[in-house]
Amino acid sequence: MKTLTSEQRIAQCIWIAGYSGRDVAHEVEITDLIRKYGPGGIVFFREHLPGRLNLPTSTRRFQKYLF
Repeated sequence: MKTLTSEQRIAQCIWIAGYSGRDVAHEVEITDLIRKYGPGGIVFFREHLPGRLNLPTSTRRFQKYLF
């Protein structure tokens, strides 16, 4: 099993906020953050905008960038 570097350990303490009702640019931004920092997780929030977050689909999509 690989040992985490200091930067990776710190990144594991950081969680990214994901919001429903946002455009594709928001999804790209989250994906870039995952690739760059390898955060500990994502917290999904629902905004007061039309549309709804498909949580299982979004979760699977972002997980593929973590491993």
